[in-house]
Amino acid sequence: MRMRVLALKWNYQLNQLIMNMEHAINIKKINVKGFFIMNSNRRAAIDIGSNSIRLLIIENTQNGIIELKRDIITTRLAKGIKDNNKIESDAIERTFTGIKTFLGYINIYRAQLKRVVATSAVREASNGTELIKLLKELGIEVEVVDGESEAELTYLGATMNTEHNNPLVFDLGGGSTELISLAPQKFVRSYAIGAVKALDYFGDNEGRINSSEDIKSYILDSLNDDMLDLCTKKHLEVIGVGGTATYLAQAYKKLPKYTKEEIQGTYLLKEDIKDLLYSMNSYTLGKRSKIFNLPEKRAEIIVSGGFMIYYILELLGAAGYRASDDDMLLGACLQ
Repeated sequence: MRMRVLALKWNYQLNQLIMNMEHAINIKKINVKGFFIMNSNRRAAIDIGSNSIRLLIIENTQNGIIELKRDIITTRLAKGIKDNNKIESDAIERTFTGIKTFLGYINIYRAQLKRVVATSAVREASNGTELIKLLKELGIEVEVVDGESEAELTYLGATMNTEHNNPLVFDLGGGSTELISLAPQKFVRSYAIGAVKALDYFGDNEGRINSSEDIKSYILDSLNDDMLDLCTKKHLEVIGVGGTATYLAQAYKKLPKYTKEEIQGTYLLKEDIKDLLYSMNSYTLGKRSKIFNLPEKRAEIIVSGGFMIYYILELLGAAGYRASDDDMLLGACLQ
């Protein structure tokens, strides 16, 4: 294990060194003992979230931004945190192994790793520094962002390609939820509530919720004071990002698999979401995964997260939301 860690670290650091050489002497292409220089137009970012880790690699071209690679690995960092405020050792190992895989992709695409961002699970857990130290052995500096910074990155990514004025963006993750609006006045809030936490509190082993009213109270207790301020603002568009928001769009459209092109921009009506969630909640985990073509780990938390979205929309007085696959990851690549 130690030797593999050192090898990956040396590989990554050598790529960084060669990229600096390229800038210094303006060489376009070079090969040193099997290691290729980084392409300065290619950027990568990694998000260490509460439910999963994600990778995005993009290239900035004359015709705009091109997505080269996207990947996601479910790690469940937030699972069990409510019991002892610690990340489970298995989740740390899953995260470490997954990020090694991501580094391999970054090297293949010769991209510059711009940021590795950790959010609520690492931010809140008493042993979050254990993961940070482990990843440092790979040559990775993890940036633990606060809720407001996370929200602003999300807004940057989610609104990159929208034509709508004054959108409100919500990002429902595994362990936190962000609400962001920049006009007519700036409103940025991060709440320590999410789909994984809601399932831990109110769900069973099949990912079913005993009572949606429990989710409603969970939302009200956390958001209600801010809703009065938010609801006075006129939002022409509500944009939803995060795995729950986008996988709901997949189920809503009855897609056989998750495809960004099919999901991006899908508009989901609030009442249709409610009907869909009650249907999902009636199935066991295995049947829900099969019927709605969802990965099992996603099918486990989609009901808890989906009801959170429903009640957020209800509190906002919104008719629905538009799903966006572009989110904090794109924001981290661009900033």
